[in-house]
Amino acid sequence: MDGTCQGGITDRRGAILDAAQHVFAESGFHTSTMDAVAEAAGVAKGTIYLYFKSKDELLTELMDDRTGRLTQMLTEAVTTASGVHAKLRALIRAHFDFYAQEKEFMLLLSRQLGLLSPELGRRVVEGTAFLTSLTQSIVEEGMSSGLVSDDFDPAKLTYALLGMVHAVAYQWLASGMVSDSCGVTDQAYTLFARGALPALSE
Repeated sequence: MDGTCQGGITDRRGAILDAAQHVFAESGFHTSTMDAVAEAAGVAKGTIYLYFKSKDELLTELMDDRTGRLTQMLTEAVTTASGVHAKLRALIRAHFDFYAQEKEFMLLLSRQLGLLSPELGRRVVEGTAFLTSLTQSIVEEGMSSGLVSDDFDPAKLTYALLGMVHAVAYQWLASGMVSDSCGVTDQAYTLFARGALPALSE
């Protein structure tokens, strides 16, 4: 009985978050209303306030929920990979898989990021701190084993990799994802692993 009730609460909360994501992505956060979210979720407006006190809290919870999903995907991908090369590829692939699964959320984030309150902006940064730490740990593991060049500062190399992945992912998203995530992963991984320029003579 208790499990069923808890499941119902979780399902209702998730449905409201999904509806809010759709409404915010379609209309923009600041011009959206709780009435529109309630209509999209198929619930009474008062029901939403049983779970979320305000529209700002609804967006905050949406951000936290989706960031949690990304963290879980990254953790599972890297944990099941063996070796530095496989971990780096898995980490990149998890990014593109997340973009594919959460296309609407990423479109919302890309359109609204500059309009978020300082508090929400801070939460987005904090939510990606795990990603930066995880990536740098793999880079440093590679440097220690001689599989990644130690000519670079590990932090800068980490930001270079993540910056490239995010930029490619956003372009892939904006293009309508005409290629599959596996193909985009291969290109991004190869670019990071080998570079784009032929070896220069001394």
